[in-house]
Amino acid sequence: MAPIRGNSAGQQPAPGPEAWSVSGPTPAPMPGPLPGTWSGQMPPQPPMPGPLPGTWSAQGQARPPLQPRPPLQPVPPFQPTRPMQPLPGTRPPSGAPATGAPATGAPTTGTPARRSGAPARQAPRDNPYSRNRPTAPGGPPSGGRTWDSQGGAWWPAQNQAPRNQTRSSTNASAWIAIGIVAVIVIGIIASASMNTSSNDGYPPVADYTDFAYSSVPVALDTPAGVTFPAADPLVPVASMNLPRANHTATLLPDGRVVIAGGVTLRDSLSNSTDTLASVEIYDSAARTFSAAGDLMTGRSLHTATLLKDGTILFAGGKGADGQALGTAEVFDPKTGKSSPTKPMSTGRISASAVLLDDGTVLIVGGSDGTNMLKSAEIYDPSDSAFRETSSFILGNGYVTATKLKNGEVLVAGGSSNYGDLGWGNLYDPTSGAFEDTGLMKADREGATSCLLPDGRVIVIGGVNGSGKANASAEIYNPDRQDFEGVARLGDIRSGNTSTVLPDGTVLLVGGADANDDPIRTVERFNPTTLQTEPIGTMTAGRYGHTATLLNDGSVLVVGGWSYPKDILADAALYYPNGAPSATPTGSLAPPGGSPAPGASPNSGGSPAPGASPNSGGSRAPGGSPAAGESPSPSASPAAG
Repeated sequence: MAPIRGNSAGQQPAPGPEAWSVSGPTPAPMPGPLPGTWSGQMPPQPPMPGPLPGTWSAQGQARPPLQPRPPLQPVPPFQPTRPMQPLPGTRPPSGAPATGAPATGAPTTGTPARRSGAPARQAPRDNPYSRNRPTAPGGPPSGGRTWDSQGGAWWPAQNQAPRNQTRSSTNASAWIAIGIVAVIVIGIIASASMNTSSNDGYPPVADYTDFAYSSVPVALDTPAGVTFPAADPLVPVASMNLPRANHTATLLPDGRVVIAGGVTLRDSLSNSTDTLASVEIYDSAARTFSAAGDLMTGRSLHTATLLKDGTILFAGGKGADGQALGTAEVFDPKTGKSSPTKPMSTGRISASAVLLDDGTVLIVGGSDGTNMLKSAEIYDPSDSAFRETSSFILGNGYVTATKLKNGEVLVAGGSSNYGDLGWGNLYDPTSGAFEDTGLMKADREGATSCLLPDGRVIVIGGVNGSGKANASAEIYNPDRQDFEGVARLGDIRSGNTSTVLPDGTVLLVGGADANDDPIRTVERFNPTTLQTEPIGTMTAGRYGHTATLLNDGSVLVVGGWSYPKDILADAALYYPNGAPSATPTGSLAPPGGSPAPGASPNSGGSPAPGASPNSGGSRAPGGSPAAGESPSPSASPAAG
């Protein structure tokens, strides 16, 4: 490589003719600015032009007035260039043939309204979900069209919701809405008509609008606020041979009353009890109790039903070991002996029993000692056997059972394994089936029920779902098959007795509250006026007792639990029209003896020949019982 010129000795190279040196000559001046460029000196500017026409100048001149804006011109209406034509293959509004459809057999060009050879268009279906819709003839044509399965034509892709199909769906929805509204209006009118119509010949019922079912625990466990007299309305008679509670009392055709079973107090300190098998008979004429034999099995909380032959069926109950009994026996008051029946289908405690028109006995509900029972069974006296029948639809447990005048049986209230119930069931002996009668106005466990003279049924008291004893009664109307009326009582009641008196009023005696504390009050409820009348206050409260309407119209009240957890042996009579002027209390007239001087002949025994059984006619001369009646337990009852 050749060395750089002038640098072989390490010296700086001499400047060439094109280079600039500090010690060289002064360079030539820079040329002037290029044409069209700025030279660094501001050239003089021409003066600003005057204000534009119609604008305002800021040089102190007055602002010219604004010119008004010309008014807006309305937009002319849309004018179609040609009349609107329906899509090919659709139904014209006038019902004329579809326009644009090719003639039969004619060739089609472009995008046809219907493919060549397609079937004739069918009318749209009323039901958009019908399976008989027209199907697309062949494959889809060109042009992005969609087959209308309801209208039977090809539609452009942007019109996939055909107008007639939308209209059909809208009409269907409108008709459904109209139908729903019509049903609601008809229901309101029908309900108003029932509320304003007559009561089918029955007395008027109470307005229970304030007793709504949702507020039952608050509204129906509050008494009416009446004041009970302090006097005891019951007249004492002779006591039983043994104190008894949870027993049964059965009126015989001759006027005597059979008291059977129950429990008696063994030790007052521990409240332990013994289950009784003994039987006593109350003589209405002598007003005394006498022993009448024993049952085969001691039982309490059992059922007792007078059969058509004069014998009594005792079924179920709680045994001496506390278990539910599945046995039954038939007791003959003539002999004081019992004979066993075939076993029941299941053991039952606190069941209800009703004698049916054909002589059989319906036994319903109760408890097996662990679970509440909703089953039922029939006892047939012809073969002394039980057979199962259908079960309740709603409800079970501690129900009430009342036979109606048409032979059917109303089963009401009770308790299930999940709580107290407020339902009703109707048993038809012909079909052997239960039918639901609807809700009651309150849950009622441990209630009582009675058949009223007009054919209705009154259900009284019981414990509701909140665990409180009810202070109310409600009425079942068999013609409507519904519970229609409710009214407050003078006191809360559960486990009380309810007895229909000859004048149609209902006598309510004792009972217990939700804590099993005995109630002392007595009242008469009028189902016609739905008003209650406070009668008085017993010396000792009682529940688990019995009350039996005697042939003379008086009511025999026997035994029961009393406070403080005692069992009573006493008995007393209630006279609806007032007690006689002289009635034996404590000591009784001897059997067969004459009534006390001045005593009313309405004190018991059979009436004189031709007298009504409830008229209180005179007894046979000498005070002896009428023919056919004997105070002896072994004597035969009167004929019939």
